[in-house]
Amino acid sequence: MNIIFVTGNENKINEANVILGEIGYNVEGLFIDGKRPNFVEPQSDSLMEVALSKISQTKSMIKNSNPEETAILVEDSGFFINSIGNFPGVFSSFVYDKIGLTGVLKLLINTKDRSAEYRSVSILDINGRI
Repeated sequence: MNIIFVTGNENKINEANVILGEIGYNVEGLFIDGKRPNFVEPQSDSLMEVALSKISQTKSMIKNSNPEETAILVEDSGFFINSIGNFPGVFSSFVYDKIGLTGVLKLLINTKDRSAEYRSVSILDINGRI
């Protein structure tokens, strides 16, 4: 079975190919007309909602070309800092691009609790079954 991994991160695709290749799967990135597609991410603080939106958008983009033996894989992740309301969460990449790590650390200057966690949601859609 082929798996289309919908990500712009070539390293993630390579890692998935190494791991899943050992059990007989072929993982490749999604390209439409030679380019990675752009997604409209919902304004949501839910990783699941963002990942479900990506699955839905991908299925619309490839609806006439998705062979039966192909699954769709999406992943969304974020960095959640407890003391500042789980910020930046799903917006981690955006926040990093705008204020960088230095900006995030400035937000934590007056906090004693700097605990945080990295969360990730992956969805595999096989012929419409998630």
